[in-house]
Amino acid sequence: MLDAGLLFISYQNDPEHFLALQRRLGSSDRLNEYIAHIGSGLFFTPAAPQRGGYLAEKLF
Repeated sequence: MLDAGLLFISYQNDPEHFLALQRRLGSSDRLNEYIAHIGSGLFFTPAAPQRGGYLAEKLF
């Protein structure tokens, strides 16, 4: 066992793409021998506003 950490960050335009990526990595990645998943998070970042607009304007 190594005394080290691993932080994985992925920017995706659809959460389903991230899930597909994780499934592929989980089934065949050689790092699986050395890592243990202990938590995750899913965050939304709205697009930048157009000039004269406001943040997340298209959501409302």
